[in-house]
Amino acid sequence: MAKAEGSLALHYNSTKGENIENTDQTAISTVLNDYIVTLLEKDLQGKMKRESDDITVGDVANIIESPKLYDFETIFNSTDHGLLKKVMKVSEEDDINEVREEYRKAFAKNPSAKKQLKNKQNMEIQKIRAENTAGLSGPSSINLLGEYGKKVFPNTIILAGKDCIAYTKIENYRMNATQLNSIANSPRKMHILGIIENKLTENPLKSGTDDISQIGSSIANILLFSFSIAEVGMFVIKPLAMYYEI
Repeated sequence: MAKAEGSLALHYNSTKGENIENTDQTAISTVLNDYIVTLLEKDLQGKMKRESDDITVGDVANIIESPKLYDFETIFNSTDHGLLKKVMKVSEEDDINEVREEYRKAFAKNPSAKKQLKNKQNMEIQKIRAENTAGLSGPSSINLLGEYGKKVFPNTIILAGKDCIAYTKIENYRMNATQLNSIANSPRKMHILGIIENKLTENPLKSGTDDISQIGSSIANILLFSFSIAEVGMFVIKPLAMYYEI
């Protein structure tokens, strides 16, 4: 799913690359990175923890989760207000034309009540337009999340499970944005092998800090807690490798 990181990956590529020069480079990268994960897990055997209750900051852990995936760049692009307004305008016009056609037939059947029917038609059309306008408020707040998130977490995809949250580099995924969206809410179990760098011990929405060195992380956490992406008790993990169970 994602390329392995670290000096082991770089060393293996540099020492073994001369024997496979004529092989397709994508295939080489896939095979080597999969093999590196196997070597990494073997090397860490006995040191690697698996149960969240036994994990502390600084441990190497293999956490098994079905995490949610947050790609702020895609969230921002897919909820663009201008584009959504254009799309919804097409749907709105279709609905309005339906109403007009319905009342055109009613006018023909009952011309004496045309004025009354016309007022009803206008009310229905106003209701359709109001509902479409209101429908943009939800995507607008999500768009704000995407815009802010891509600035606070540039070139990053966040994986958030029940026990952990991981900040992962987009460049390390073997899939493009569309393929990543297809697994955004997958029920499949994912192995997140990495180093436990921190633990979220408090909700920043309920606490403050005067320490300027913590302002950057506090703002990032405020965003995550505001949209229920992060929760108190989660471990912050730096991934070394990620893969799905087969």
